[in-house]
Amino acid sequence: MTATYLRDRFAFAFSPRGRWAACLRLAGDRRTLEHWALGTEPPVPRTVHVVDATVDTSAAPLDDGRIVVVQREQAVPPRYRVHLVSPTGDGHARQEIGMVPSSLACHVLAAPGASRLAVVVGVDAERSTVWEVAGEPPRLTAVAELPGAVDGGAWAAADVLALNRTDDAVGTHGVVVELRDGSWRQVWNVSEGSADEILLASPASGLLVVSTDAGGVQRLGWGRLGERSVRFPEALRPAATPCRVLALDDRGERLLVDAPAGASSRLCVVDLARDVAEPVPGPPCTVSPPASWVGDTVRFGYSAPDCPPALGTVRLGPDPRWSSAGEGDRRWAGAGLVELAGAAGPVEAIVYGGPDWRLREHLVLALHGGPLAAWQCAYDPLFAELVDAGAAVVAPNYRGSTGYGEDHLRAVLGHWGGPDLADVLRIGRDLLAARGPGRPRPVLVAASYGAYLGLLAACEEPGLWSGCAALAPFLSPAALHASGSAAVRDRVERLGGLEGPAPDVLRACDALTVPLLLVHGADDTTIPADGSRALHQRLLALGRRDGVDVDFLQPAADHTAVGLWQEEGLRRRLRDFCLQPRPAPPTAVAATAGRPPRPPAHPLPAVEGGARR
Repeated sequence: MTATYLRDRFAFAFSPRGRWAACLRLAGDRRTLEHWALGTEPPVPRTVHVVDATVDTSAAPLDDGRIVVVQREQAVPPRYRVHLVSPTGDGHARQEIGMVPSSLACHVLAAPGASRLAVVVGVDAERSTVWEVAGEPPRLTAVAELPGAVDGGAWAAADVLALNRTDDAVGTHGVVVELRDGSWRQVWNVSEGSADEILLASPASGLLVVSTDAGGVQRLGWGRLGERSVRFPEALRPAATPCRVLALDDRGERLLVDAPAGASSRLCVVDLARDVAEPVPGPPCTVSPPASWVGDTVRFGYSAPDCPPALGTVRLGPDPRWSSAGEGDRRWAGAGLVELAGAAGPVEAIVYGGPDWRLREHLVLALHGGPLAAWQCAYDPLFAELVDAGAAVVAPNYRGSTGYGEDHLRAVLGHWGGPDLADVLRIGRDLLAARGPGRPRPVLVAASYGAYLGLLAACEEPGLWSGCAALAPFLSPAALHASGSAAVRDRVERLGGLEGPAPDVLRACDALTVPLLLVHGADDTTIPADGSRALHQRLLALGRRDGVDVDFLQPAADHTAVGLWQEEGLRRRLRDFCLQPRPAPPTAVAATAGRPPRPPAHPLPAVEGGARR
């Protein structure tokens, strides 16, 4: 059953004139390369069977229908093999072009002119090399070398490539490479140590879209190649969440951005010269860069709660028309956004399961990681499996979530397990009351910081829940700071995890009476598994039965694999745990019985920048 679920489509790339696209598709544990002909309606992907796609595969579709593919070789020293893939009547044919030595990364970018097919950039710690794919038959030629590591890639002119070069001593700055003679020069650098990047470029106008974090604030601006001035327009300064740039139009005059509103993407067309942003009305969804903008047609990676990852298309105009292709024709009715009551104001949530989601036989309350993270208005394979099995899922963006303004976000800084936990408990009480006495209590499913919140919620008010699945949790900010890596300790300090009294799961777990599924990767270096092992042992000492009241799984996996439930076996175990038959409470009032709620250790500030839907 689970192998049929699409997990993701990612790494979209578009040919320079928007005629073809390529992406990686992940279904089950199998990756494939897809090739899209964009001249058909709707576009239909073809699997490129001659390419054994891996996580280290990158592809650049060309306007003539061919694809330049780069793949990492399992060799010492590291290297990448470059192929040219051509469509045939019944599939594709592959032709090897050459090999690029590279220890860190290698990526490919289709060329806009007729003099070359593409460039391939090989990245090493001390130097990076730009290779040209040209000629007939095509061959690889090294045309430029830069000190340091580079990333990005945009065409500022037919023979001028814009990149971002990182030097440990001076930070990141934008450079351009003249492919005709192999020279390069720095064109965008604000201050020493800042991250100053070129995000997009237009060969038609020489316009560069840039970003900088100089001064501690991320800003978006634009300038032109050869000019010294850079403008930072008001239209690129949203109030709540930073914009993401997607594409420039054919003439290099208008910029398409995603200015997220809460959990959902919101497209805007910015007229740079006039500093005016015009919204593009559309459905609640998540749009993924990069995008292709040709004429009035924009294409990008697209996902929505009711739509698996697909190729999205918007026809711009007075009444923009949206569509999706791929598995986008399969939809889950009623998935979308709702507003719930939090402890101090409204909370936006994504729901999966139809208009009667509160009354489904099984209800899952999913808590995201963080702090300072959020659920996005997008498809999730675990949630899709649960909905197909008759359950519903509600994923709230409680205080501490990004995308809802400074007040909503900063409420948790210095107060881990405070305002966010209060929101979770308020939502849990309301869900239980709405479900009535004849249905099982909701099940908590959470990972990382969310698992910390989930365990606290199960300890604070065990009568609200019928189970708790905690993936890769920590037990307190102090314990995480003591056991985590240097990067984790720095994050705990910066986000105020050590300020004030924070709840400790190990001290509160005597009240944890609901069935617990505890999962922690044995290879987790972000949040070491020692805390989960200590919690497991503590619960057994309190008389909980191993395999009955508490299950502890330790797969050979890292933090990301467990926290994003990437492995099918783990998703199956989570699904079975959520759907396990459990008795319903006799009454809503009796169901909330348990230890009385602990009063907050600090005031819960009002939320002005809360959910807006």
